[in-house]
Amino acid sequence: MTVQHRIAHGFIAGFARYVDARLECMTTALGASERDMAQQERLVFDGRRDQERDKLRRLYPMTIIGPDIWAQLPPMPAFDPMPTIEDLGTCKLLTAWPTLCPPRDPAFLRGTRALREWLWPYTIQNPADHVDKDPAG
Repeated sequence: MTVQHRIAHGFIAGFARYVDARLECMTTALGASERDMAQQERLVFDGRRDQERDKLRRLYPMTIIGPDIWAQLPPMPAFDPMPTIEDLGTCKLLTAWPTLCPPRDPAFLRGTRALREWLWPYTIQNPADHVDKDPAG
């Protein structure tokens, strides 16, 4: 018997180190010695909220949005740069950034600030992801 689950959300991003990609996917899979304190706090919060299927984790360079979450979103306003949206099976693929990078990349965060503010109510609202926590510069 095969059990199929609807996709809630997913992502495509780029990471310099395998361990960082693995941590982002698994949230708590590796020991604290392999991550810095800010990363650890962000991922611990993610791990506590990991079972939520009605919220996005956060915006990524490419974010897969399942049909249930997509149905909750209000119409998308104009952004600069404007993300592209493609159908991906029953999901939507929102491409927010022209290159793959980590979700805490400063250029990505600066360039997607308005989009992240719009999506904030539909995320797990990890405090580390709030626009007020963006790195300076």
